[in-house]
Amino acid sequence: MRNDSGVQPNRPTLGFWRSKEWQVELDTTATVGAHLQFTGKQQAFVDFVLAQYVEQGVEELDTDKLSPLLKLRYRNAMADALSDLGSAAQIRQVFVGFQRHLYQG
Repeated sequence: MRNDSGVQPNRPTLGFWRSKEWQVELDTTATVGAHLQFTGKQQAFVDFVLAQYVEQGVEELDTDKLSPLLKLRYRNAMADALSDLGSAAQIRQVFVGFQRHLYQG
């Protein structure tokens, strides 16, 4: 259902998702929650994913994006990613786990 402006009601606009208000809320919520569980290198990866999310959109949080995000962050050096972040299962847990903190509050 659209209103006269063509915008769906009760849906944040792209401008909102890119706004400083949202970024501050996102940074605060995800970073506070994430720092409780993750190593420094894992948190750096979470911060990278959050930056991609803000820049590119919610699709960056899809589990299908995990491998491309790792390749982008580590410049295709997957051995470095495994060394920094842990096993493939641990990396997946970090990727999925921090997302719980995005929508709490």
